[in-house]
Amino acid sequence: MATKKNNNKNGKKKKKKPSAQQSQEAKAAKAIDAELAEIAGVKASNKPKPGKTAPKGRPTPSRKAQAAAKKRKQLSPAVLIGSGVALLVGLVVLITTFTGPDDTGVVDVGAWDLPVLDGDDPNGDGRVTLDEFAGKPLVVNFFASWCTNCESELPRFADAAERYADDVNIVYVNSSETGNWERMAERTGVRDSLLIRDIKRRGSGFARELGGTGAMPLTAYYDASSNLVDVDFGEVSSSALDARLLQLGVPVG
Repeated sequence: MATKKNNNKNGKKKKKKPSAQQSQEAKAAKAIDAELAEIAGVKASNKPKPGKTAPKGRPTPSRKAQAAAKKRKQLSPAVLIGSGVALLVGLVVLITTFTGPDDTGVVDVGAWDLPVLDGDDPNGDGRVTLDEFAGKPLVVNFFASWCTNCESELPRFADAAERYADDVNIVYVNSSETGNWERMAERTGVRDSLLIRDIKRRGSGFARELGGTGAMPLTAYYDASSNLVDVDFGEVSSSALDARLLQLGVPVG
């Protein structure tokens, strides 16, 4: 008896193709599964990690921010001490800039005693006092390198000091200084004159005792008996300076 030929290799039965309805149902089920998986993924990404729960209403810090915070906590005491020392050194430098290395002296307008900044020291002791100028009228002009009005008026005082050297003393006080006074002194012609440094109250103690507010320039006038006669606040013109010198008895011509 002849056997029926088997057209299916290896004796496997041929699978039936799903019907159109079954295919649609499978696609729908697959789409639903994908949507559920996506929703679950979003919820998982928004969930704070263990130990990193952010305060309510604020986002969880990023890993970079968390690492930086951890690093700050791990700073050694030596690093913190070093930072404190650096800050202290900076403050010392700032204070020195305003007051200089020697802040001792007297700022009494009737008996002042201040350190020499530059120029001929009357007694060679590094200090200048009011009584050293007794016998002639005295003009004390205050300046600072940042003062534009000082830049304008200093040449007038330098010229008057040269013309009336036998009849009046003119000295210059560097006050409220924060920059390079030497360059200004060179530019304005007072570099070779007697220059004094103000002290106390960030380098403006004497100027403030005379009624100044820290603004420059300021000029004080003393008679031959070392009595304070008057004070000018602000820039002094050539004519105003001549009038002040005449007031002090200087033969202006």
